[in-house]
Amino acid sequence: MFLIIMGIIVTSELELTNGITINDFYININHIEIVKSRVENIKYTIKAQRQIYVNKSKRDIIIESHPIVICTENLTDLEEQIYTQLKTEYTSYVDDL
Repeated sequence: MFLIIMGIIVTSELELTNGITINDFYININHIEIVKSRVENIKYTIKAQRQIYVNKSKRDIIIESHPIVICTENLTDLEEQIYTQLKTEYTSYVDDL
């Protein structure tokens, strides 16, 4: 089994809660949780943590962490589904594998 580490480098600016602005920051997802709904058409709620770092080389300190939630009917390529949703929130980014 191979584990693919995936993330995005966002090239637009982000203002942190302390007022500092950064750009070229790195985001990856972690702590994926799957919840199955109890309806006829089976759907899943996928919850994950979006972890934001100053940059890719400084991934030892998370500067912000926020939940991201998606709903899906299949469990195929969950990371890709989550990253697709994540990318809709940023206008300028680069995929990083």
